[in-house]
Amino acid sequence: MFKASELQAWLLYYALPCLIGYLPDKYLLHFGHLAEGIFILLGDAITPFQLNRAKDLLHTFYRDFQSLYGESMQYCCNQLCGSI
Repeated sequence: MFKASELQAWLLYYALPCLIGYLPDKYLLHFGHLAEGIFILLGDAITPFQLNRAKDLLHTFYRDFQSLYGESMQYCCNQLCGSI
């Protein structure tokens, strides 16, 4: 199992560069929305502009999830987003 800090580092710093060449660009961009949104929200001091940017990024991630991964996976995203 991974520690939470290791998963956080993977999401925020390592995943996108490591996945270039393995995932199609549309999936990298989609994952980038999640990573950037979470990165902003983990900041020590968040401006209203940053908060709106994070909200837009995460909304885009949620909105595009079903079209990229299928309806059966949408339930997982609904559960995740409902817990935030």
